[in-house]
Amino acid sequence: MKAYERETALLILPKCLRRIDLSIQLHFNYEDGKNIYRNRGGCQSDMKIFWKTLFTILMASFGVIGFTHAGEDGSKLPNFYQANELYNQGKYEAALEVYQEVAKSSPGYPVFYNMGNSYFRLGQIGNSIVHYRKALRYDPRNSELVANLRYAREEAKDEIEDNKGLKTLGILFFWHNDLTLKEALLAVAVIYALFMVLATVRLYRKFDYLGLSLSGLAVLFLLLSSSAGLKYYQESYTQEGAVVHKEVSIHSANDPNSVVLFKLHDGAEFRVLDARGDWMQIELKDRKKGWVVRKLTELI
Repeated sequence: MKAYERETALLILPKCLRRIDLSIQLHFNYEDGKNIYRNRGGCQSDMKIFWKTLFTILMASFGVIGFTHAGEDGSKLPNFYQANELYNQGKYEAALEVYQEVAKSSPGYPVFYNMGNSYFRLGQIGNSIVHYRKALRYDPRNSELVANLRYAREEAKDEIEDNKGLKTLGILFFWHNDLTLKEALLAVAVIYALFMVLATVRLYRKFDYLGLSLSGLAVLFLLLSSSAGLKYYQESYTQEGAVVHKEVSIHSANDPNSVVLFKLHDGAEFRVLDARGDWMQIELKDRKKGWVVRKLTELI
């Protein structure tokens, strides 16, 4: 953002109002007993700065969230450094034991990410995917984490394609997987606050582009609130996981003597539909369903 834009950004509305007042003073006419205010549209450039400022506020808010929660993820605990030393020495199983203790008291991106790396070094693809995805909830835009998760998925034996509905949803809400739940909720709150401010101003002053800005904010609010609601539902009411054994049988019922529908291998990801005793009913991304023994899987 240019220097003059930075100075102007926070004063957009006051300057617009003063400019309109000046326009009213210079162009005050009478026509059929009515006053006609001819606004020269001088706020057009300011409205561009407004949208830039909106984007900047959102990005800054996300940064504040990340900064506020930094250090609350166990990365500052002595045990975490001890686990890192064990990992660097190639003692991955010993490192995992310490990481697990850290995760119980201070779960977060660093510990889950390092656990994913440790499991991957041990050749446990399913467990590595589970812990990479746990880390993803805390830092979904981390390029190293995303790359490692993609590589672990490529190592999984089963290739399960997304159904068309999920692909369409990913296109419509392209930002959905790049925001944490807290970031999505904050974005909704910021958009709502800006909408209410502009709506209040519009009660007293009417000028070009304000109505368009309100419409744009309304659409953005609906999209972001829908995305935030979906993310809340996914994290609060949906359980997902992965197979953590070399090969497992998927049955037609929660009975070891039932028909085996198909087999899955280490790293295959699924969504939990039901749970009964030692069994879980799962669904894959391609809509295949079946029952699997719970202890052969790990939940995210």
